[in-house]
Formats: sequence, structure tokens, C-alpha cells
Amino acid sequence: EDGLTLKTTKERLGEILHELGDKSNPSDCAVFFRPSLGRGTTGYGEFDAIIISPKKAYIVEAKWDDKGRKKKISRLEENQIRRQDILKWLSQNWDGEEEWDTFAEKYNPEFEEEFTLDSPSKEGAKVAKSIQPLHKDLGQNTHIILEEIGNKEIEDVLLIFYKDKRPKVEENRFSIVFIRYNLTFGLFTELE
Repeated sequence: EDGLTLKTTKERLGEILHELGDKSNPSDCAVFFRPSLGRGTTGYGEFDAIIISPKKAYIVEAKWDDKGRKKKISRLEENQIRRQDILKWLSQNWDGEEEWDTFAEKYNPEFEEEFTLDSPSKEGAKVAKSIQPLHKDLGQNTHIILEEIGNKEIEDVLLIFYKDKRPKVEENRFSIVFIRYNLTFGLFTELE
């Protein structure tokens, strides 16, 4: 799946944009492949890709039909949807003008209230996500991505790779883009 995502965003970006109704030239777009916004209790997660065109920012989750065996693609996990929501929230609340650390301090209480989650390790406990300052890797990575997004609208995208027949998809919140794939070397794909 990761190799297919890399190959497709590198070699077939125009096709993805076309499916999304975006007429931007692929050479005018920025692509972040598997940008990490941290793991664990403080992190937000790792997207499969982020595509930023002159018109929109597309936050991409990818799924594949596993060599054509699956007839239906399962719903996205709660953490995959939550990281989309976190990035959207940050993008909507940071205007790009305010210093990042000032923004983080000012909006952290609201952010923590919005994104307090059940602890994965302690039953009944809660973990509050927070906006990380620039001296932390998570703060730097988030800041860089949001600077690139600017004030563009964000669209959630589910990239579905299929071999023979398009699988059924349960997801309705995300824009769906189907990409037919061909594995060149068994389960591997070749980059041009």
C-alpha cells in the first residue's frame, strides 16, 4: 500500500487531481508522502499522503484490495478520521500570521478539550492531545505542513487501489479516488 501510494502520487498525480475535479497542473502541486505528525499520546498520527494543489489541500488515506481478494474495503479506523479532524481544526484556527508558539499557547485549552481521548493503555483514563511548540519535532512538522496548506480548503480523500474490479466502499465522508494497479514483481511495484 505504501509503495502504491508513493508510485501513484509521483507518477499519476494528474489522474488523482482529475478524479477530484481539480484542473491544477501536477507540477504546481506539493506532495508530502507519509508525513509524520507524531505517534503515541502526544502525536496525531501519520497520513498516507498530503497533496496540496493551488486550489485545495487533499489529506489522503489509502487502502488497497490486497491482490484483488477483498470484495469490500472496510471503514477507516477512528484514529485515521481523528487525525484528519485534528489537521482541519489546526488549519481553520491558525491564520498563518500569528506566531506558532503564541497560537499554541492561546488555543491549547480549546484544542485539548476538543481532542481528549480514551487512553489506549489505561482503561478509563483520558489523554489530551495538545498543540506542540516549534522546538518539538511534532510542532515543526505540523507548522511546515500548515504553512504549505495556507488558507486552502481541506478535502478528505480515500485513495483505493484495486487490481481487477473496483471494490465496494463503505466510507461516505471522504472523496473516493479509485486507482487500478499492477504489481510488477509479485507484491512489489516498480517506480519509474
